[in-house]
Amino acid sequence: MNRKRLALIALALGIVAAFVYYNYMKHGKFHVAPSAHATAALHESMGDCQLVSMSPKAIQLAKITYTCAKEKIVPVTVEATGEVSQNLNTVVKVNSLVSGSVDSVLVNVGEEVQKGRMLAKIRSQDVEQIESDMLQQRAQVKADLSQALLDIDSQIESLNAQLKLSNSSYERAKILFDEKIASRAEIESSKTNLEKNNIDIATQKQKRTNLVRIFEEKLDLVTEPVKQKLALLGVSAKQVDRIIATRRIEPVVEIVAPMRGLLSQRLCNPGELVQAGQNLFTVGNYKTVWLSAQIHEKDIHRVKLKQPILLTCESYPDKTFSGHLNYIAESVDKDTRTLLVRAEAVNPFLLLKPQMFANMKIIVSDRKMLVIDRAAIQDAGAEKVVYVALADGRFRETPVSLGTQCADHVEVVSGINEGDEIVSNGSFDLRAASMKNYENGKE
Repeated sequence: MNRKRLALIALALGIVAAFVYYNYMKHGKFHVAPSAHATAALHESMGDCQLVSMSPKAIQLAKITYTCAKEKIVPVTVEATGEVSQNLNTVVKVNSLVSGSVDSVLVNVGEEVQKGRMLAKIRSQDVEQIESDMLQQRAQVKADLSQALLDIDSQIESLNAQLKLSNSSYERAKILFDEKIASRAEIESSKTNLEKNNIDIATQKQKRTNLVRIFEEKLDLVTEPVKQKLALLGVSAKQVDRIIATRRIEPVVEIVAPMRGLLSQRLCNPGELVQAGQNLFTVGNYKTVWLSAQIHEKDIHRVKLKQPILLTCESYPDKTFSGHLNYIAESVDKDTRTLLVRAEAVNPFLLLKPQMFANMKIIVSDRKMLVIDRAAIQDAGAEKVVYVALADGRFRETPVSLGTQCADHVEVVSGINEGDEIVSNGSFDLRAASMKNYENGKE
């Protein structure tokens, strides 16, 4: 038995020696199989798929996690890169309505202003001239009224004196008539004169009242057109009433905010000369912004107005902003062969700023598809591969065909089935192990 055992051992050693010599002659070096390290231990062929094995310790070190391939109803999107801009429907440019010099500026860029808040004061010679002419015309009307009232009051005073005499004559005539000294004709004549004087006084008083009303109307005819003219120049009716009450010219036009919003531009400083129509401020409500982007011709038929969009940008990688398409251009750019689209997006906390670059995903439809985590996909030359978990620390490297990408998931058109357990985190380590085993197998 010992001789047989020794013979078997000698035969085995001879075979090993022959194998070693063969490898040496073939490769010019001794070939040693890779060690069972944390990366990989075995690489086998299984049709079009490859098997990669890892020890439990290697799996733990690679922090491998799994995701299940499953069918989901996923939104289908058209993606494009664009630029954020102001929503021009919520931005107002505040212009000067008069020519003049800037008397004072009361706000700074970045301030939130309320509707009606005073932004600046403009001193205008045109306004000064209009107000001066109005006060002069009103003064002339009042002077004419005073003269006319003076004449009427003088006549009323004279008629009152006559009335007093007529009343005395009538009383005396009544006494004389009672004493049978005066005739009835005399008393009737005195009574007539008294009544005539009363009528004359009442007429003059009514004339005075009418005269005051007429001159008040003249004052309105002088004032109202001027009020309307000054209103067009930015002078409020309240300011005009104050000028009339105080009889003091206020040649300052107040520039006020037409809406509530953020002051994004200030284009004037105290002492500067400005022209009528010149832009002084920009006030905007930046709770919504626009995002303009170009889409490819192949996607034009899928895009429609009011479709929801998702907006992301590098400044806030963890945030997604929502909105909808509100404009699609009528023609394709002849140079880029793309079509301009624009979306209106909600801008909470005013995070999105004009001129930012952002990514737009237009949700054109949704459909049921087999999806896996995007992190599970690895490049294998011209192919995409995933690693399907098998038993005993083995993983099948499987080529897959991909479809639509959406958020952190990607559609798998072929290669795996629903319910397959796919390596998500750690797929890179498996790809590295597969490549190492492949290189070792070539040696």
